[in-house]
Amino acid sequence: MPNAIFKLLPAGVTGGGSSGEKASYILETTVVDIREGWMKTESRNLNFTGVLSVIEKQHFSLPSEAERGLAARNETDVVTSVVFRSRLGEKLRGRLGQAQEDGWLSGFIGGWGAKGIQRSIESLASTKTLDQLGKSRDGMRLVLERIRNNGVIGVLESLHRERQRQTA
Repeated sequence: MPNAIFKLLPAGVTGGGSSGEKASYILETTVVDIREGWMKTESRNLNFTGVLSVIEKQHFSLPSEAERGLAARNETDVVTSVVFRSRLGEKLRGRLGQAQEDGWLSGFIGGWGAKGIQRSIESLASTKTLDQLGKSRDGMRLVLERIRNNGVIGVLESLHRERQRQTA
């Protein structure tokens, strides 16, 4: 989150502690069905949910029988969906709506502020998510390629060797 926006928001909304931490915490869930040949993943942010909640889901599967052929042996189908929910924008819209009912704000100016803030938050999140999806796709491509070439046991052994090398 940009510093300018982060500084304007209270810690209770951003999820940051009293120390002003800016770390992001993500919950990732993965379910694999080896027999059927599919994997489902879900990632969601655990902090900053007062500003924006992002849920990314992916479903990886083997190509259908009709699509399988020599070329499809090294391919995996993937469907990705991302949902953004700007709670800050919703709260502001609710407050502005109440203020309009009470006669405090009128028409265009009152609605523009909340919608503008929400659009800015969601636009920033959309841009960052698109950047991350490319990195995520490359990472998954590497993992699947290693599994195809070395098998699951080979990949686990290589990860173990890598960790030992880093700690030595």
